[in-house]
Amino acid sequence: MLSLFFAILLIFQFFTVLLNMVGLPGSIISILFPLIYFFASKITFWQLLIIIALVALGEIVEFLLGYYSTKQVGSVKGSFVVSVIFSVILGILMAPLFFGVGAIIGTFLGAFLGTFIFEYIVTKDINLSLQRGVASLKGRFLGTFVKISLGVSTVILSGLYIF
Repeated sequence: MLSLFFAILLIFQFFTVLLNMVGLPGSIISILFPLIYFFASKITFWQLLIIIALVALGEIVEFLLGYYSTKQVGSVKGSFVVSVIFSVILGILMAPLFFGVGAIIGTFLGAFLGTFIFEYIVTKDINLSLQRGVASLKGRFLGTFVKISLGVSTVILSGLYIF
């Protein structure tokens, strides 16, 4: 019976990691589950630290990929911040569309539009704004992919540690 409980927790942990697709802090929320495993004496302190380190690495890599993808094409100051804000807003607003897939589309579209609009307001150059918007979209996509991959690896490690 207890094994079933931990299996269900692993499933919930997996779904919290998937929240990253819509721009929500799913990996950070997913740390709650390894903490439960630790306090239930299912994993050791060092195993918990490994999981937390992987989550932290995912957050750092996502941030750096998003930031440097826009900086690489010379984006203006503040463009990255606007990109993140638009990602979260559009991810939430589009969540009801296409049975939840709209949230994923909204997150990536928000990264592009946020950068594109901000860059256009500042530079008044549509081609440059488009180039920087695409770079922001690429950075967001790669960062999210890495973050989700590391998040899924924490779920797998948790499962291996528990069972």
